[in-house]
Amino acid sequence: MATLLFVAAASLVCACSVPGQDEIAPQPVDDGGSVAFATTAADVIESDDGGFPLNLLFVAPPDDAIWESTEWVELAGRPEVDIDHLEIHRGTAGEFEGLGQRQLGNLSMTIPVDSETSFSEVVMGIDGDRRSFDVGDVRIRPYRQGAFEAIGDATLTAPECGTFTQHFKTSGESNPTQAVADNESTGIGITGAVTLEGEELRADVEVECSGADVYIFTPLLEVGTASERKPLVMDTVSVGTQPTGETIYNIAARAG
Repeated sequence: MATLLFVAAASLVCACSVPGQDEIAPQPVDDGGSVAFATTAADVIESDDGGFPLNLLFVAPPDDAIWESTEWVELAGRPEVDIDHLEIHRGTAGEFEGLGQRQLGNLSMTIPVDSETSFSEVVMGIDGDRRSFDVGDVRIRPYRQGAFEAIGDATLTAPECGTFTQHFKTSGESNPTQAVADNESTGIGITGAVTLEGEELRADVEVECSGADVYIFTPLLEVGTASERKPLVMDTVSVGTQPTGETIYNIAARAG
């Protein structure tokens, strides 16, 4: 139950307005029924013009309409965001006491990064109904130019939050000050320091997480002298994307 298996995908369509068409009045939204999403705390900085690929985990009965009859998805309160590459993946299935059969799923979509996007719910068109789901606290913001070039490999996924390290070229820095972290997402606390090691800077961040099932963060540090600081953007790290059976049960138990 601890491994997320992506064995199938269903393509969806974007819930976007069409120029020249009359605006449709909002329709009633229900509470999602027996489907529940993992609580995701995300503070992501993305420099790829193609957008940021976001995965939102959920748990649903294997025969729920979400798997085969999802028609569109939009970000609650941000219907103007033109999300793309929408897919639903089926993963691990099992029997849970008091709940019956449940299956782990993944809603995969690409969020544009031309401006900052924040949301806490998604609205999905499923079999003709509008269903709303709480997904946590997600913040995605653009960043297109880093002052330091990364060297070598870095941690991209981890089972839990903690200490993460990455190396960068110095760009001429000879006396870097204590780094200042610039991350604001609820549930994610980041502190950082940099150390000069020959012709490299070693960036270390300590990440404390609380209140969510999944954490996705891009540590952003300000590095340099007291009179001049430069941004240092570490690679994005995902924590908790391979949930345990206990986590899957806790997510499923939240459903209405």
